Amino acid sequence: MTTLNDQLKLAATQADLHPVAAQLLQDFFLKLATPQQKDALDVWLNEREANSHFFDLLLELNREGTGASTLQVLNQYKRKEKRKVNWIKRILLYLLYAFLILSAVDAFLPTGPFKQWWRGKSFSEITWTRLTVSTQEQSKIIYLSDSSLVELLPHSTLIFPEELDRFQRHVILKGSARFEIRKRPGEPFKVEGSKTFATTIEGSFLYKQIGEEQASLSTSRGYVNFGFDAHNIWGLESGQQATWMPDMISLSTPIEE
Repeated sequence: MTTLNDQLKLAATQADLHPVAAQLLQDFFLKLATPQQKDALDVWLNEREANSHFFDLLLELNREGTGASTLQVLNQYKRKEKRKVNWIKRILLYLLYAFLILSAVDAFLPTGPFKQWWRGKSFSEITWTRLTVSTQEQSKIIYLSDSSLVELLPHSTLIFPEELDRFQRHVILKGSARFEIRKRPGEPFKVEGSKTFATTIEGSFLYKQIGEEQASLSTSRGYVNFGFDAHNIWGLESGQQATWMPDMISLSTPIEE
């Protein structure tokens, strides 16, 4: 034997029970419908026979008075309104997400692969690892991607990305080198040595490392910071020299060429 609830369930799948129709039915059975709503309900009932059949079943359900059962049925079977998809907005969001992901990858990887691609390199030409240049008996001149110049002195090694990071230019030095740093506003250039480091926005300096226990930095242009940890950093102006030995840095001026 088919119950009334079973009939309602079947009729709800055939009726056009969209949110507006469900609201009209709810207000009608709660005796809250306005004349305009009743007219709209009549239009809905005449749209298809399934609508009228569903309405008749609701009348039978409410034969003994209006109750919560009607609201429960309407909430259970009404069709959810489909949200309109703004495809232009969605595509723009996808493009933004893709750009943010690529920028994050570009900032994380020292070689800046996305920047290389943006500048016209094909995927196969992109450098994913750092470059390493070493010297034997003679010095080498190295031009970095930001137009800074490095004279790598004999028996030294410089490790650097082909494309310097957009937020901080960072190279690793083993040995000694002269640096001519071009300015990029807000982007310090950092040279990381074995136990010390140097940073500058723009300037010229000679960075020497003698073994693991001594290093010196001499400036000829600009302002350069020289330190061995986050709490011990000295600022050198043009014509000054700093010498590091374990746990101490001493300053002197002028530089003797």
